[in-house]
Amino acid sequence: MIYYQQGSAEEVISKNTLKEAVFSSLEKLGKKRKVLVIPPDFTRFHSRAGEITEYIWEYY
Repeated sequence: MIYYQQGSAEEVISKNTLKEAVFSSLEKLGKKRKVLVIPPDFTRFHSRAGEITEYIWEYY
């Protein structure tokens, strides 16, 4: 199942678009009782995994 798709390899995703994408994906997963989000280490910096983790925390 695809939870979110947009753009191309050359597209730059803004903070706002990333947040909307994360929230949209989480809504499709449905309500959860317990969620464990483990923040990434520095090696994941360029993937913006830290930002995504923040948005997940904000959502729940």
